[in-house]
Amino acid sequence: MVVRTVLEPFHPFRLTPTRVMGEALSGLYVAFGLGFLAGGGLLPDKGLAAVDLIAWASLIHLLLNLPLALSVPKPSPAPRARTSPQGKARKPLRAEPPPPPEPPLPPPEPPPPPPEPPPPEPVRGPEPPSPKELEERLERALVLPERAREEILKVARVMADPEGYKRTWGMDPPRGLLLHGPPGTGKTSVARFLAKELSVPLFVVNPGELKSKWYGETEARVKALLEEAGGHPTSMVFVDEAETLLGNRNEIQHETSRSIVALFLQGLEGFYSPAGHLFLVLATNHPERIDPALLSRLSFRVELPLPGPREREAILKLLLPKGRYREEDLDEVVRATEGFSGRDLRALAQRATLRAHLEGRDTVSLQDFLAELPGREG
Repeated sequence: MVVRTVLEPFHPFRLTPTRVMGEALSGLYVAFGLGFLAGGGLLPDKGLAAVDLIAWASLIHLLLNLPLALSVPKPSPAPRARTSPQGKARKPLRAEPPPPPEPPLPPPEPPPPPPEPPPPEPVRGPEPPSPKELEERLERALVLPERAREEILKVARVMADPEGYKRTWGMDPPRGLLLHGPPGTGKTSVARFLAKELSVPLFVVNPGELKSKWYGETEARVKALLEEAGGHPTSMVFVDEAETLLGNRNEIQHETSRSIVALFLQGLEGFYSPAGHLFLVLATNHPERIDPALLSRLSFRVELPLPGPREREAILKLLLPKGRYREEDLDEVVRATEGFSGRDLRALAQRATLRAHLEGRDTVSLQDFLAELPGREG
């Protein structure tokens, strides 16, 4: 305590008034205590000088720190008001209190819901032709045997109004037609006639273009075609040479061919046309090679044989313009074209008329036809 009291005035930090007062009282207490001990003779004579020195140091310590402890800090003078150049005193600047925050705006009222649009009117295609009109148009467009013409007219009437059949009888309308016969007898022409006169989209399937060497690609193409066709209210899918694509699954070893048959079976069942009518037309020269499950689902079967003499004459008159040939020449051409198909007769008429045209004539003669017959020279 004595050493701390002596060295305290030399401490580098400033003392607080409370601490100075405490240290002064402590030094005074030590001084009086040591003086009492020295006066009582309790210490040896050699120690008196040291005790006196400590007592005097404590007293000096008290006297030096007492004014600091008793001093009261003076209040700082108030700042003078600043004056303007005109001599008028300015008001002291003070910070303006921030304005109170504006109350939040109420949320805007939601706009009223727009009025519901009226339901769209159903899209209606052109009115289907009447049975009488269909018969007249078929007579002008195609030359068919009597039985084949009657069956084609039945198909056309069903395709013209499939919903009417469903409303009346409560059953799905027929969805399939098989056209079979020798090549060139008009199978493709029948399909095109039905699609054109009934205003339905026609999707032609060419087996050679549909098949792919990549695994799964052929099935994907068939499925995409059936889905596209099924998206129309009424559509027609025509498969030419159907025996090469839809053969008997019991005789087919390739898995892809079996999958294709299964996809077309789903199409006939309405799987790809839940809201429409997909009509499948198969054309073949060998109906016995088509899968039996497909054949059993085709409601109509029409055979198109080679044209007889009456049909061959009608085909030639349909192909040649009136007034550009002689009737007696045409009879001779009919007799000379036994076994010709409609496609063969068209090719013969084209070659004969081209011969007359190149020679500068506007009529075709019997010699023109005979010159173009296979194995004949004019």
